[in-house]
Amino acid sequence: MSSNSSITQIKIVENWNTLVKNKCSLTPLSLNPSLGNILQKTFNYKFNYLLLESKNKIVAFLPVVLLKNKIISFPHFSYGFVFTDEVIENDNCFIDNMDFIFDNQSQKKYELRSFSKLTENTYIDKVLSYINLNNQNIIFSSFKSNHRRKIRKSIKNGLTIKQGKTELLKDFYDVLCKNSHRLGAPVLPISFFRNLLTDYKYGDSLVFITYLNGKAIGSAFLLSYNGFYENIWFATIKKYNHLYTSYLLHWTMIKYACDKAAKIYSFGRSTKDSGVHNFKKHWGTKDKQLYWNYSHPKKFDLRKHNWIKEIWKLLPLPVSKWIGPYFAKKVY
Repeated sequence: MSSNSSITQIKIVENWNTLVKNKCSLTPLSLNPSLGNILQKTFNYKFNYLLLESKNKIVAFLPVVLLKNKIISFPHFSYGFVFTDEVIENDNCFIDNMDFIFDNQSQKKYELRSFSKLTENTYIDKVLSYINLNNQNIIFSSFKSNHRRKIRKSIKNGLTIKQGKTELLKDFYDVLCKNSHRLGAPVLPISFFRNLLTDYKYGDSLVFITYLNGKAIGSAFLLSYNGFYENIWFATIKKYNHLYTSYLLHWTMIKYACDKAAKIYSFGRSTKDSGVHNFKKHWGTKDKQLYWNYSHPKKFDLRKHNWIKEIWKLLPLPVSKWIGPYFAKKVY
């Protein structure tokens, strides 16, 4: 592919959405052309939308952010380099040398997140879990009896759900910060989520909050693009998990996506065979391997150093909430 490939660079193409819809049956959120402006507004990232062509045919879509010394397919999202259906059907997804794509760029290092293996240097610990959607009654009936019981029980436990925009942002962010601190992870700035709620186009952008007696105990951020709905940030207060907070949150978002005639509901990414991944399997999910492709072998990977998480957990919550966005910008 590489010997006959070329790159077309664009800032925003008027027919980008049409091209994506016609050429990709799976169109993840990172292909949404409104995200570049949101990332730039929040983090001051420079961005480009690239079309990869081979023999005058579009073979892949690649939105990228241009950092000081490298190129990254959209940070804070799980994928970015997406092949067209035609390439996938021909089983020709591996590219021997990605450097030709960036011949006209000053950056030579890159990190490309994709559903496909693109280089020899890949991180493959993460998977995307999703279900295909149809009638919500059919979906509910497909769950095992114990799973259906837990969804019903969550309502009997007095849990309620609100969905909305910026009026619910504080409740969403408070739960997210508490859960991230418990897990030892820095949290993204609240401005990023606000910008997603106000500036996101070509799909839905909503927060869903679970309440118990007026107290927010669970939160989720739902985005959509071309019938692909993803719960991309999800958090619950651990001491209330016995009330089945997460069950009600997911089921409410699934029903919402079904009402919108969505094709896919994604539970987001998780580490393979982790507790979170196994929880998602109870919903009858399918897995799609995620590849984070690097131009060079990584010398240091924060994901493999659990001691950093343990130190972060020791910080007072207000401190982690204050300094977290600075680190989260750099841990993408």
